[in-house]
Amino acid sequence: MNENEKIIMALGFSIIILGILSLFGVRIGDSYSFGITVFAGFFTLAEFADDVDGNKKRLKTTLYLVAMFGLIVAPHLRLDLVYNNLSDYTNYLTLIVLGLVVLAFPQKRKEIKQKDKKIRELEDIIEKMK
Repeated sequence: MNENEKIIMALGFSIIILGILSLFGVRIGDSYSFGITVFAGFFTLAEFADDVDGNKKRLKTTLYLVAMFGLIVAPHLRLDLVYNNLSDYTNYLTLIVLGLVVLAFPQKRKEIKQKDKKIRELEDIIEKMK
């Protein structure tokens, strides 16, 4: 596991802990919840960007940038003061993001199976060359 993966895992655990703490009365502002949801959505879309033809690196970088914006900047914009029903938007986006994550599972499994198959084929070729 590389350093980037460790950072992402730590971030994921932190969000989970924040969710658990909210069950015990820790108040999370609507703007912060909205920012976390935006982060999760665009981070998931960035994972899908591997499969998009064209300029993958620029697209993926843009999606990561928007994700980080959601996590770092959005909570400080006080969107909850501008939008009276920000929690409704957050719930809406949370469901969409959850759907994206669920959609990502089969695609990632397919990619892993294809890579495993390619590795086995290469191992067979190497074995025959011996």
